[in-house]
Amino acid sequence: MAQAMSLTQKQKHKAREEAEDASVNNRSLAEAPQLKSTDPLAPPSDFAGLKLLTETFAGVLATVFGAGNTYYQDILGARMVLKEEGVALLAEQFTPLKIRQYCWAFIDEGRRHFAQVLAPEDFVSGRPI
Repeated sequence: MAQAMSLTQKQKHKAREEAEDASVNNRSLAEAPQLKSTDPLAPPSDFAGLKLLTETFAGVLATVFGAGNTYYQDILGARMVLKEEGVALLAEQFTPLKIRQYCWAFIDEGRRHFAQVLAPEDFVSGRPI
């Protein structure tokens, strides 16, 4: 069972993320592979990163589960909204916290979608899952 991070751990984690963000363009060649092999990537913290994550995730879902999957269709809908010009004009209002909340919502919705109990009849050809 996963436990929540302590305040000290959260502060260390935040300080490390800030240091990584600040040094992303000046890491040495030796530091970059070491960082990638030991630490998970942080979720996106800007609008462009959220769009890229959503597009990539939609592609993975389409490849694995097909275009008829309702979770894929939900993520595709979010992708289409993010691509609208009006939303792009509001990109400054997408704070790192808000972007990470959207990422968490994608994860939470996926858990809800895939927690459904399926019966053999649900896999009959032509029926949506």
